[in-house]
Amino acid sequence: MQEDRYDLPEGDLLDRVDALHQHRRRTSAEILLLVSEFAKQHSPDTVDPITVRLPGRQRPVRLGGEGTPLVAESAPAVLAARLQLSAYAGGRLVADVLDLEHRLPHLWARVRALEVDEQHARFVAKKTRGLTVEEAAYVDARIAPSADGRMSWTRFETLVEAAITAADPDATVAYLAEALLTTGDDTRWTPAGSRRA
Repeated sequence: MQEDRYDLPEGDLLDRVDALHQHRRRTSAEILLLVSEFAKQHSPDTVDPITVRLPGRQRPVRLGGEGTPLVAESAPAVLAARLQLSAYAGGRLVADVLDLEHRLPHLWARVRALEVDEQHARFVAKKTRGLTVEEAAYVDARIAPSADGRMSWTRFETLVEAAITAADPDATVAYLAEALLTTGDDTRWTPAGSRRA
């Protein structure tokens, strides 16, 4: 990396920050596109149908939510090694990309157009993984226009949780009822069904 201090006028410095920000967003989007292609190259067709029945052998698994394609079980670990991630983190990356591509098409289009960054897109993918295809599509249509990073992160989280609640109100009511019965506390909940720490 270059020296720590940049001797640039403010306008030039901000232009450099903007250029680096755009480069980072382009790089992140390209990595997500390559992950998508990698998953396609490791479809269930790449798993030997005879050895799949043997213990400890590779098998096709669904990493993403309902409606996403199966992927060869070891594929995320191979990808993760190249990205210097754990095998688990590689699996979450593949799952997020598959959810974006197959369940959240509006958000995926905005990622590909460099209008939404990876962090926002992957957050929505993770939060909607337990929803049906139709419920995820509902959330996608409501969240994609607002996922460009112009609002605060807390406001974005609230917007996503509200869309999930609207997509599956029965699950939210059931979750709150269970929380009240088991803990007597309904103040720390998320519509996706996981409690905040």
